[in-house]
Amino acid sequence: MRNKTMFSLLLILLAMGLLLTSCKSTTNETLSPEEFYEGKTVTIVAGGDPGTITDLTSRIIANYLGTDIKGNVIVENRSEAGGFDGMNYTAEANPDGLTLATCSIVKLLSGKILNDPAAQYEIDDFTFILSMNKSQTYFYVSATGPYQSFGDLLAGTDLKIAAGSASGYISLAGLTVVELLDLDAKVITGFENNAARSLATQRGEVTGYATSLTGLTGGELTEGTLIPLFVIATQRDPVRPDIPAITELVNLSGDDIALVELWENGLASGSALIAPIGIPEDRLDFINKLASSWCQDESFRQEINLISGYEVSYYASGELLNKSVYDIADSLESFQARFAEMIEKYRL
Repeated sequence: MRNKTMFSLLLILLAMGLLLTSCKSTTNETLSPEEFYEGKTVTIVAGGDPGTITDLTSRIIANYLGTDIKGNVIVENRSEAGGFDGMNYTAEANPDGLTLATCSIVKLLSGKILNDPAAQYEIDDFTFILSMNKSQTYFYVSATGPYQSFGDLLAGTDLKIAAGSASGYISLAGLTVVELLDLDAKVITGFENNAARSLATQRGEVTGYATSLTGLTGGELTEGTLIPLFVIATQRDPVRPDIPAITELVNLSGDDIALVELWENGLASGSALIAPIGIPEDRLDFINKLASSWCQDESFRQEINLISGYEVSYYASGELLNKSVYDIADSLESFQARFAEMIEKYRL
C-alpha cells in the first residue's frame, strides 16, 4: 500500500512538473518583444578596439537601445584577427535577440573577397539591421610632397602606397588605385594605423594611401597636412564635391568600371549593426523599428556626426539594406580572381 501511495505521489509530481513546464513555455512564447527585452541584458559585440569608429558607434547605439528596451546593454570589444573575431563570434551566437554586433561592412565583405581564413563566417550568417556613415574612399598625398596633382602621380616611378593589414580595406583600396591607374607602384602593408600611414606620407617615406574621410583620424584635412587627389567612384562625393572622381581623370570601361562601382556602392566605409540570422521575427521587427527611429532622432544623428567629423547623410535599415548587402555579396566571386592577381603583382 505504501509503495502504491508513493508511486501515485510521483505521478502527481511529474504531472505538475510537466504542467509548469508547459505553462512556462507558453508564457515565453506569448511574451511581446517589449516584455521579452525588459530587464534583460543585451550584448553588442564591437568589431574594433576601444576608441575606434566602430566602438564609439556601438556605445551610442547601446545608450539608445538600453533606454528603449528598459534593459541593460553592454559593449564587448572583439577586435582580434583583424576584426574578424567579432564577426565570427556573432555568426555563431544564439539568435535569441540578445546578441547584436557592430562592424565595418567593408571589412565584412573584404574578408570574403580575399577568402581570408580568419573570416570563418558567411555573409548570409547575418541579418543587417542598420547601416550608417557610408564614406567613399579617397587617395591622399602629402600637402608639401612632390605629388600635388593627378599628373604628378601618373608620372611618378617606384611609388610606395601605404596599407595596413594584408586583407584590410586600405590594402585593397591601394591595390585598386595601382591597378586602375597602371602606376609604377607597390602596396606596402604593415602600417598599424592611420597615424603611421599619415606620418610616413608626410615624411615622404611613402607616396600616399587610400582611405575614407572617417579613416583620417588625426585632423589631416583641417590641418592641411594631407590632400585628397581623387575619390574611387564614378561620381563626385556630395561630402567633398570639389574632389574629382577617378573616372574623370582616366578613361575606364568594362571590368574597370565594375571595380569602381564595387567601391562606390559596396566597399564604401561605414558602420553596421548586425545580428545572427534566425532571431524570432517579432523581436527582429522590434529592433528594426527602434533602429529606424534612431535614424530620425536629431540627437542620435548629432552624436554620429560628432564621432564621424562631418554631417552624415547616409542611413539605411530593414529589407532594403539586407537586399543591398546580399546583392553585393553575390557579386564578390567575380572579383576574387582579379584581387588575387593584384596582390601577386603589386603587394610587397
